[in-house]
Amino acid sequence: TNLVDGAIETLEYLKSKGYTLSIISNGFIEVQYTKLRRSGLLPYFSNVFFSDEVGYQKPDIRFFQAVLDRLNATPAECLVIGDNLQTDIQGAQNANMRAIFYNAHSEQPSKNEFSGQIIANLLEIKTIL
Repeated sequence: TNLVDGAIETLEYLKSKGYTLSIISNGFIEVQYTKLRRSGLLPYFSNVFFSDEVGYQKPDIRFFQAVLDRLNATPAECLVIGDNLQTDIQGAQNANMRAIFYNAHSEQPSKNEFSGQIIANLLEIKTIL
């Protein structure tokens, strides 16, 4: 339930710009909802998708396709901001979705892993979108 620096400010900014925000997670439903409520983040999100409910786990392309179907959206209309190169970023790219890698752990991804935008602070999203 501890928030990273810039989380609320970034969410406020994205909401003010009219973005529809969703959470996609492989986490356990009950644990994640508790974290979202306690952290105060839940009101910022219109949709929450957990692998338990979707039936597939990230990075399985079927997870992302199911989310797109439920959002009635195309890959071009969506952007994944994730902190895991394998599950978030590779999964999004496999589904032809744009992705921004939130490099919270100072990883050095190779160009084969990810050649897109990398941020070290969530506030950087404001300069990208």
